[in-house]
Amino acid sequence: MSHQIRRVADEVDIIVVRSKKDGTLGTSKPCVDCLQSIREMGVSRVYYVDSVGEIRAERVADMSSVHVCAAKRCLMHSNMIRV
Repeated sequence: MSHQIRRVADEVDIIVVRSKKDGTLGTSKPCVDCLQSIREMGVSRVYYVDSVGEIRAERVADMSSVHVCAAKRCLMHSNMIRV
């Protein structure tokens, strides 16, 4: 099965939010894979919550990430995927 990512309109910003069980906001900077998809879609800016609970805005062109999401870590641990 082929997955294609379609480029969206110019000047699109997105907001990434993660809500924890206690109702507070959790760290929500996009992982490596999500950041790649965001780039391919042509998103201009991402708003997310950083590790100290502050809302940040970054231009996608300036962003980097080394974070691997929990779902991918789980699959890697079970040897279902390789990096």
